[in-house]
Amino acid sequence: MSEVMIRKMREGDISAVMHLKNAEGWNQTEDDWKFLLNHDPELCLIASYNHKVVGSVTAISYENHIVWIGMMLVDYDHRKRGIGNKLFRELLELLQGCRVIKLDASPAGNPIYRKFGFIEELQLQRLIANQVQQSGSVNTDCQVRPIQDSDLEMVVEIDRKILGVKRKELMHFLFQVRGAGGYLAVRDNSVMGILGTRQGSLYKQIGPVYAESKEAAMALVSTALSNVSGSPVTLDIHSANTEFRDWLYEMGFEPQRPFHRMFLEKNPDPGRVDLLYAISSPELG
Repeated sequence: MSEVMIRKMREGDISAVMHLKNAEGWNQTEDDWKFLLNHDPELCLIASYNHKVVGSVTAISYENHIVWIGMMLVDYDHRKRGIGNKLFRELLELLQGCRVIKLDASPAGNPIYRKFGFIEELQLQRLIANQVQQSGSVNTDCQVRPIQDSDLEMVVEIDRKILGVKRKELMHFLFQVRGAGGYLAVRDNSVMGILGTRQGSLYKQIGPVYAESKEAAMALVSTALSNVSGSPVTLDIHSANTEFRDWLYEMGFEPQRPFHRMFLEKNPDPGRVDLLYAISSPELG
């Protein structure tokens, strides 16, 4: 493998890594890559072969407390040569001493990550709808309104409660990047849930969705879908919420593939995953 070089990603590599993720049918945009690269440039790696980018992996550190690994990609023509293994090992070397390391693994990646000591925490399911079928009003006493800039600090605190770490820069990015928006569900002046939306390269992405009840989650998603205007939509849901999942099936969503959220050896602050209905995206947590 001496002909394969692992190095830090540069902004000039973004078109090449976009090509890698397009080949997999993933939904990330150039803005997503730029956010990862700007947030933690030392933790974004690429593999090159004969001056061609043939692999990538990223990690994003939240308050030096939780590090999230993502965007593990290898060019199809260069697979089964150990490139992914080499990228992952080099990244783990950089992450030595980190308190918590997590990732959201595809079925293909799950057995590989197990060999490195990763343990399953929960299961996620990607759902896609090319045509959403609204099922009428949702039975809830929540009022849903758009998130405003003045709400963002509250959004950061809600996210901290769910994930166990403060992710201010990420929340500002998710709710303010081009094509982004979000909603609050409120009952008796208490926030019952939040939802974010943003435009991906292939689908409108819904997530994160955090809610105190399935009714609040449904009200948020129903409102978001009513403003999608015919675009194909995707969201990555927490599989444990089966009634929420079945309701989405009724709305026209279909399962695409599962993920497993995994952590390396220890998970001392799991947060409130019982309030997690959909994640922001696998590379961000």
